[in-house]
Amino acid sequence: MRPWYFLVVMSLPWAAKAAAPVQDPDVGIQAGSPGAAFNNDRYHLGFDVYLKSGDLQAAFQVARKALQARPDDKVWLKSFAQVAEWTAQPSVALDAWVKLARLSNDRVAWDAVGRLAPSLLDDEAFLAYQQQALRRQPGDEVLIKSIAQLYERLGRVDDGLAFFAQLAAGKPTQLLLETEATMAEHTGHDEQARQLLNRLNQQYGPREDWLLRVAAISYLQGNQIQAWGDLHAAAATMPGTAAGYWQTYALLSTQLGKKDDAQKAYQVLVDTGKASASDLMEYVVLLENEDGLAAARLSETLYRSYHVDSAMITAMFLYQREHQPMAAQALLSLPTPEQMANLEQNPDFLEQRGQLEWQQRKYSSAYADFALGLKLRPGNPQLLLDLVSLASDQSDTGKLGSLLPDYGQRASVEPTLWLAWANGWNQMNQPLRALPFQQAYCRLHPDDLFALLTLADIYAKAGDVVVAERLRHRVAVAAKSPGAAVLTPERTAALNDALLRLRLERVTPDVGMALLKARYKQSAGGKLDPATRDLILGWLLAQGSEERARAWMNRTYHGDAPVWAQVSVANTSEDEGALLVKVMQPDGAASDADRSEMTTSLTEKMGWTRQNENTAFDAQERNPDSELALATEGFDSTSRARSASLELQADALQQSALSRYASGVAWAAPLNTRWQLAASADAIVQHSSELDQLGKPPSGNRENIETQYQEANSSWVFNLTNTTLLKEYLGAALGQQYQAQPGSSLYWRAEYNADAPESAPLLAIGAKNLLKVGFNQSFSGPWFVGGGLQADSFHTQANQSLGEGEEVNVEMGRHFTFLALDQTVTLMGMQAHFKTARETLAPDIQALIPPGQVTTAAFFMPTSFNQVGLYWAFGEPTPAGDRQRWSPYGELGANYANTSGAGLDAAFGMHGSVLGGDMLKIGFAQGKSGQDSGSTIRRASLTYQYFY
Repeated sequence: MRPWYFLVVMSLPWAAKAAAPVQDPDVGIQAGSPGAAFNNDRYHLGFDVYLKSGDLQAAFQVARKALQARPDDKVWLKSFAQVAEWTAQPSVALDAWVKLARLSNDRVAWDAVGRLAPSLLDDEAFLAYQQQALRRQPGDEVLIKSIAQLYERLGRVDDGLAFFAQLAAGKPTQLLLETEATMAEHTGHDEQARQLLNRLNQQYGPREDWLLRVAAISYLQGNQIQAWGDLHAAAATMPGTAAGYWQTYALLSTQLGKKDDAQKAYQVLVDTGKASASDLMEYVVLLENEDGLAAARLSETLYRSYHVDSAMITAMFLYQREHQPMAAQALLSLPTPEQMANLEQNPDFLEQRGQLEWQQRKYSSAYADFALGLKLRPGNPQLLLDLVSLASDQSDTGKLGSLLPDYGQRASVEPTLWLAWANGWNQMNQPLRALPFQQAYCRLHPDDLFALLTLADIYAKAGDVVVAERLRHRVAVAAKSPGAAVLTPERTAALNDALLRLRLERVTPDVGMALLKARYKQSAGGKLDPATRDLILGWLLAQGSEERARAWMNRTYHGDAPVWAQVSVANTSEDEGALLVKVMQPDGAASDADRSEMTTSLTEKMGWTRQNENTAFDAQERNPDSELALATEGFDSTSRARSASLELQADALQQSALSRYASGVAWAAPLNTRWQLAASADAIVQHSSELDQLGKPPSGNRENIETQYQEANSSWVFNLTNTTLLKEYLGAALGQQYQAQPGSSLYWRAEYNADAPESAPLLAIGAKNLLKVGFNQSFSGPWFVGGGLQADSFHTQANQSLGEGEEVNVEMGRHFTFLALDQTVTLMGMQAHFKTARETLAPDIQALIPPGQVTTAAFFMPTSFNQVGLYWAFGEPTPAGDRQRWSPYGELGANYANTSGAGLDAAFGMHGSVLGGDMLKIGFAQGKSGQDSGSTIRRASLTYQYFY
């Protein structure tokens, strides 16, 4: 037999022949491809020869050709995969390795798949590798999570869930169940996720995160009750450290009205120190109406821990509501100076601190806090209520005289202010102005017997004794009725005191004394309460027993008797010296309101015409920080309202071709509390900027005298003017504004020879007689409506008729406050109709009409028009009272008229004090509307007013 190497040598020529280069269209590389038919032994021999000779491409082709003949041959698959890697064909190699691994479960093949698949981003191959790896290592957490992610990335969620379910069927470990649940959650299989999580809680829990996930599924499905039930079932076993569970359980319990469960949950968070700021806030809300003191302490804890401003405000409110002023006072020591400065920019904090100061009888400080709060939040009803109530409580007529008129419009549309305004006007001895507010409140609260009794008192003060007695009888009967309305304890006590006071007025002194003795015995088990003490004092003074009243004051008030009683005793005894001593006591011995009241009494007794003002301002100069000096802060506006003033004014107007300049001086002074007198003198300069539109207009001057009369619900105005322009002529006006009830007013005005701004020629040399009527109505809130009618008769200043006019306007709008400015949005509609006279014009009038213009009255008369407009106004263009700080005002509007099309209106101005006792106002305006046939109107004004 020939040796084996002889066979090898004999086969080399075939191998050489087989090595001839061939272009493989599938592989795309130069390689030797076997040309002979497949023979496994010879192919293995050729493959080995090529490997040994380093011809990897030829070896690749041999292995490839072999696989075509034997696709599932594990040896050739492995050889092909290896040589594919060596020839830099990893994708081809990976496919071969995957096939081999699946056929043989060969460890080397699987390792090759695990090595190549990630770099080739072949998730399917890598998934197959990890699945077989997991079978070898069933508890490998990393593999399990990676397989879940691969299934999600491939979009084969259902296959993934089936795979994990199959694994868990044999041995359902916690990890497998949790992975399956997570995959179900992520892919929207909510019901399957719920079942798996519940299974986890039953077998391995309950656990916080599983419970929260189950509850979240229920909640997102809109089933809050199920979500709450999922959590509630584990409440007994969950540890206090599971903060997320207890927070969610508390919130769900609150939403579903399960207050007991919510409180228990929040208490667990508080006890374990896991409560966040929002947890504490929610817990406070739950407790504030059930356990106010506990809620206050929680709010204090919240502020101490997180420095939340609202927590400080809530704690102060609750401590005061629960009659714990010392605890509320202690809170004020917690903030740093910087934190306190920040709190003092919060009107809610100022309101609560002012309430505390009021309790502590720091009246000036309380008033200053309320006033600053109102400055920061203008028109706020609670702060207005605080200011007026404090002023009423102190009988401070000076402050009431400033507040009640200035904020009367706001009060008329705010039901919470009606009682305060009624009480304030009543204290000011103006029952007719108090009456509409008290009536409005009683209509809203017909069962409030105390309010009805107060209404009767106001009617009596106003002189309507019949109505007052009828109301008192009604209240007395209703109070004894078993079906009487239930009032708060405070209102009930006030009602009983008022009824007793009313009865004391109608009985003999001995019966009155018996009634008071019975009341004294009933009061707090024999301990004298403030209400009974005041009742007895008032009755003694009403009986004329000044000596007994003085003895009662000394024995029960210990030098702190109310000012009304001290003034009454001093007035009755003509004891000016006692009043003077009281006024001159050091700061702090009497409140600013007490001092003002006593000084007013001295003024009346001793004829001191300005003693009240001098006392206040002298004290301010001596000690600017004293209580009395602080009280004068709000005194200036009251003083101005009844002080004389001098005014310098200048006004520039451009209307069409007419330029009109007016400058002058004015004076005003009150004659008494009801009458005021004013006078003014102005120089008027007119010229034409376009002589082809308007001839040369005349210039001249005007003098005016005006008087105003103020009643409780009505104000009157009457003036006379003398004007010299084209001719010298007299003018007059008479008007009234009547307030029918809070929020509702009517007005009318008649004028003779008034200015006629309807057109530039009319304003230059014309005048008009007019009569107008209208109304304004505010509703319970910021909304209002209004309207008016006006009839005009136009003529020249030489009294030659030019035509007639009629105007109708309606408006509706809303008041609001934004960025500390009072603002109003108004929608307005107007219709104006004008009729031209047919008279021939006088020669002196015709001379004012430029050449080329029609020399008839039509030159002067405006065009009829219909117009709608929307306007936004802010600030106060005509401020009342004191304005120490500078404030802006203005208006922006858009309108449309059928004659002139679209138009815009804009105005802006500023007003404020320059020297302290004065007022400077600057304003600019420009607009275009249906007036004067769509002419652009520009105006600038400057006014300086000095009060003395």
